[in-house]
Amino acid sequence: PHFDCEGVQEMWWTEIENYRQVTDRVEEFKRFLNSRPETNIAVVSHGVFLKTLVRSTDQYRGFRSFKNCECVRVTLDEQGNLHVPDFIRQYTGPRELINEQSEPT
Repeated sequence: PHFDCEGVQEMWWTEIENYRQVTDRVEEFKRFLNSRPETNIAVVSHGVFLKTLVRSTDQYRGFRSFKNCECVRVTLDEQGNLHVPDFIRQYTGPRELINEQSEPT
């Protein structure tokens, strides 16, 4: 397929986000997804954003990361809660520790 990336700037971010800014962006993204009429949407993103997205649902707070280039089917309910496969819940990935006051790694 052909993708027109002509409108994408070389650098589309202007600053490094702190943890609160990332979590705010995750919540905005979940609202956006829930507003879409499609029932299947492919999301491609960087690891910190995806990790924060999964951790935004209380039962997955301990989730560490996806494997590199991993494809996973995740559902989002109308309340903004994610539902992930069991093997994702059990994957602990790299041993970094992040608390809610620090920036994600």
